[in-house]
Amino acid sequence: MPHALSQDVGRGRFAPVMPRARRLRSRVSRNEHSIRRWRKSALGKQVPLKRNDEEGLGGWIVVYVIGSIPLLTIYSMGLSGWFFEYPVGLMLAIFVLLAVPLLLVLRKSPKAPRWNIAALWIMAALMILRSISVILFPMSSDDAPPLRGDELLAVVQPLGVIVAVALGWALVWTRYFRNSVRVRSTFRQKTSCSG
Repeated sequence: MPHALSQDVGRGRFAPVMPRARRLRSRVSRNEHSIRRWRKSALGKQVPLKRNDEEGLGGWIVVYVIGSIPLLTIYSMGLSGWFFEYPVGLMLAIFVLLAVPLLLVLRKSPKAPRWNIAALWIMAALMILRSISVILFPMSSDDAPPLRGDELLAVVQPLGVIVAVALGWALVWTRYFRNSVRVRSTFRQKTSCSG
């Protein structure tokens, strides 16, 4: 009787009749197979990803850290030219200051997500203020007329791109830091066992 066909009532099709324990075991393994994610090993074989693969510095966190470096360079150049004629020493000091939240990520500090979200929005606000100051107070000679028409458009377009990138970068990564399983598992508070 194990190989006889019977109608599977729930699915409306014919299925081989198997003992109940074997059917359940088969169903569980099919469900596990469909849920499990796979990756290629070094030998080219498919191996399942484990749940703890979503912990540690990897995935989108690496993209964030690497992608932030060129942006921080641009931000530090813009901020160093706000009051002075773009001194290199000030630019490097600002870059190091802006990179502190990235160092917290690399050290897996539990405070890293909060500090990075704050830094993202502070930088977006500073880029908006810096862009407004470039438009209102152009760095030209004192007796030069204010920007008009084509000159103003030539200045506003790249500044608009810089502001849009800063706001977009802040929005995307704020959402990631707040909702990511990897962020929660990597930067959770370490509990100490006393006793």
